Amino acid sequence: MDSSTTAAPGIDRKRCRLAGDLERLHHVPLFKGITSDVVRMFAYLSERKNFRDGDYLITQDEQAQHAFLLVNGAVHISVNHREQEVLLQKLGDGVLFGELALLANFKWFFNAVCVGDVDVLAISRMSFQKICEKYPDQKDTLIERLIQLRVDRLVSQTDFMLDQLLYRDVKGAAALI
Repeated sequence: MDSSTTAAPGIDRKRCRLAGDLERLHHVPLFKGITSDVVRMFAYLSERKNFRDGDYLITQDEQAQHAFLLVNGAVHISVNHREQEVLLQKLGDGVLFGELALLANFKWFFNAVCVGDVDVLAISRMSFQKICEKYPDQKDTLIERLIQLRVDRLVSQTDFMLDQLLYRDVKGAAALI
């Protein structure tokens, strides 16, 4: 078999992956109404990564360099506090998280632990900056949406934690009766 016939399946798989990633990105709130060229650039510059059940996709106190789009699977967002790992939120397919890593240089303040096998698209801060330089007219919209995503996540995490506290209080009160 010559090299031209062995290269085609790899090229086709890459095109298929890019087409699928582009379709996924179009459904992410960050990219709604953003020009197709910009979304296509994100699909091209993102990296597909696979993790197994129990893997730490993000580890608290490590350098933040990527945002992640959950393609398949789920992660639990937790924080190490007073020698305990506290669950903050559960995320599933189609969710973009770690978005602040696209805007700032910092260490992760939470963990993201895989629940089952997980596939993600990783978007690096460097890629985000390159895209903003190439499409400066889209930069403000992208940054505003990233901030809004973080605010929405904070509200969701707060609701989740308060629900856990209320459930624990109700369960504890029932045990006392």
